[in-house]
Amino acid sequence: MSDEMVVRQCAPTLASIKTGSLFNAPFDTREKMQQSIRRLNQMLKAYGIRVLPLRWKDGKELIYLYRPSRLARDLQDKTAQKLLRECGYTCSDPDHCICNLIMRLSRGNEFPHEIGLFLGYPPKDVEGFMHSRDDCLLCGLWKVYDNPEGAQEQFRKCRACTSILLSRLQSGSRLDQWDHKTVTRHTMCCDRIDKEQDGKNMSKVAVIYWSGTGNTQAMAEAVAEGAKAAGAETDLLTPADVSDVSGYDGVALGCPAMGSEELEDSEFVPCLDSIEGALAGKKVALFGSYGWGDGEWMRSWEERCAEKGIALCTTSVICNEAPDDEAVAGCRALGAALA
Repeated sequence: MSDEMVVRQCAPTLASIKTGSLFNAPFDTREKMQQSIRRLNQMLKAYGIRVLPLRWKDGKELIYLYRPSRLARDLQDKTAQKLLRECGYTCSDPDHCICNLIMRLSRGNEFPHEIGLFLGYPPKDVEGFMHSRDDCLLCGLWKVYDNPEGAQEQFRKCRACTSILLSRLQSGSRLDQWDHKTVTRHTMCCDRIDKEQDGKNMSKVAVIYWSGTGNTQAMAEAVAEGAKAAGAETDLLTPADVSDVSGYDGVALGCPAMGSEELEDSEFVPCLDSIEGALAGKKVALFGSYGWGDGEWMRSWEERCAEKGIALCTTSVICNEAPDDEAVAGCRALGAALA
């Protein structure tokens, strides 16, 4: 198990941004796996980090690298304790909980849904994944059901941290040479620089829609929410507001089915005609509602985009009449894909 694998998979935990990290590592034998984990524990124990093998399968070990002090704090959260009880855990003692987790992992191929609590995911997000999967607001390092702005910031920190520590490795240093307090300070400093750069490079998304009954407008608002939650500067526009899209990185286009499953031709189609030439090379996505038919208008619209050389960056979202929870979640995901 190389230092690069450990850093690539566990950098946010090494730098005290996350509670824990989980990854599969291949080994020729279980003995070599145990030797590798002993080596890591010897290196990292002084920095408050522990490494445990959780499950051996098909020549790979599922490895858990974590900070015991942070896990103990996380498991004191009331929502976390409630979820653990639902899953059959009898107490919130970290060591006891890890033993329970290992037993639950041994019973099947899938990860137990509560595993996010061991990785530092917000308990509200773990609860949402367990009980309200269709209400996801944002997908990133985990699925987000509460506070997407905070989650987006955490995702950004984790990406920046991984990049920083991998660069440190590539410069010739080894994991066993690192002073982890220095690593944490270095990560925080570079993260501030990265955040400033992110602000300068924030993507811009236009959500352009026409709506007759308000159904497509509701979808457009959900698309805008998803783009904003993913960190994009977002404008919600009707055809009358649009003159130029050259300044946008992503464009979402929304129109309901009209007549015999056609795009609205008095306002939306003229707007579309005027901007299509500027859409090539941008992130573009389509959405809209319909009251009859089977979505033929959207298939025709997607074919029109292909003929114009416009590549769609994600699956189009359609819904019958007013958007339900599933459609709203799909629109938010569409917006995030444009960011």
